[in-house]
Amino acid sequence: MPEPFEDATVDILGELQRIKQSTYSSDFELHQDVSRTVNRLEDGHAGYTNYCYDGLYITFLPFPLVVLAQPGNEDVQNIHIAPKASKIVMAAPARFQRDPITPQTHRIHRPAVFNSVEDNSNLDATLLEPLFPVGNVSGTGDMNWFVLGDGKTAVLRLGSFQGNLSALQQNVLDGIDAVKSAGASKLLIDVTNNGGGFVCLASWLHRVLAGPEPGIDLQPGMNSSVRAQQLPKKIVETVVGLNSTDLSGFMYSPSTWKDLNNKTFPPDYNWLSPSVEVQVNGVADAFSQRMGDDCLPFDLIPPKARPFEFENIAIMSNGRCGSSCSLFSILMHVRYKVKMVVVGGKPGTTQQYCGIVGGQALKFADINSELKSFDLTNDALAPPDFYTNSEQGIVLRLAYSPSDPSTFEEFKSHPAQYTFPLLPSTVNNLTALWEDAAGRLWST
Repeated sequence: MPEPFEDATVDILGELQRIKQSTYSSDFELHQDVSRTVNRLEDGHAGYTNYCYDGLYITFLPFPLVVLAQPGNEDVQNIHIAPKASKIVMAAPARFQRDPITPQTHRIHRPAVFNSVEDNSNLDATLLEPLFPVGNVSGTGDMNWFVLGDGKTAVLRLGSFQGNLSALQQNVLDGIDAVKSAGASKLLIDVTNNGGGFVCLASWLHRVLAGPEPGIDLQPGMNSSVRAQQLPKKIVETVVGLNSTDLSGFMYSPSTWKDLNNKTFPPDYNWLSPSVEVQVNGVADAFSQRMGDDCLPFDLIPPKARPFEFENIAIMSNGRCGSSCSLFSILMHVRYKVKMVVVGGKPGTTQQYCGIVGGQALKFADINSELKSFDLTNDALAPPDFYTNSEQGIVLRLAYSPSDPSTFEEFKSHPAQYTFPLLPSTVNNLTALWEDAAGRLWST
């Protein structure tokens, strides 16, 4: 694996065979082994959850630790108890009360939702209400627009790419109109703790901010390939044999997918055969041909011009930006050199502005549903049902890199251009953090 992923390589098939041959004193001990093994993949899309145990307890850290720089001498950074920790302690949930900082949960949506999955890396987080800024000029769900005190800098606080897709797409336009009407000429996009969601929202936001760039109206996202092992090939062969146009809602139906020219595959087209042999981490694997966009046409008409110059756009995160958030951030940086900022982190360490990328992730239940729909549950390659209330994430396809279309983006390094320290005045104070970042980025 390339840097910085050297420690993320796991022989998962070998580990599962080890688990199969092991003896455990309890079901919980088995669960712990499976969970720790899957977590070593360091891929939130491939997360394993057993709801009999996971979520049964909440660990509440009343005095969170944070690395803060010394004002006036930012080279000196020390570990502190986070300021305002007392307010968090006072807001601690009582028995049976809803946890106010429980990470949000993703759910599967239609096939065009490229990366809408439950991300077991718990990237999304909800701020306590007293810590969230007031005075947004537009917003819906996890999308909120602000204008800073300088009157020139707009902030898009994007907590996730989840929610009501239609409302979020409309609010991209409404929010831009609102901040532009207020006189903003710069845009800071805050995606800290954004675990992703609708890839079509990521594609839409990319299209609106980029404007009518060449090729963007053919592919506003990233091309991708689906994994093409023997069991998926059997599903596709079964679907193709039916030659029906009524199966477009199924994941392996040809009618669900488009080629690189944005043309939907015909219902009798076996799009997984022949497969393309590739080497992933030195292991032979098989993928489909390249797939094109699955979000077009958009429900709304995008603007004819980009609203901000690229040099006046910056994306800020704390490195906890994954899935659709990664796709959006990578596209904006690679194609248009938009500034990438990470706040906080270990001093002297190269900070990654995003995490997992993926392409499309599903749950075991989605694959199992396809197997049952096409009467393949008794196939020798079909996985057994869960006997527990569990979920397993599965990475269905991977996106190709916009910087090198011959490779997948998943395992590339994404170093931030700028790393700004947290200060006592900016930690847990979003408005102060935005103003500090904007001042450092656009001080001239």
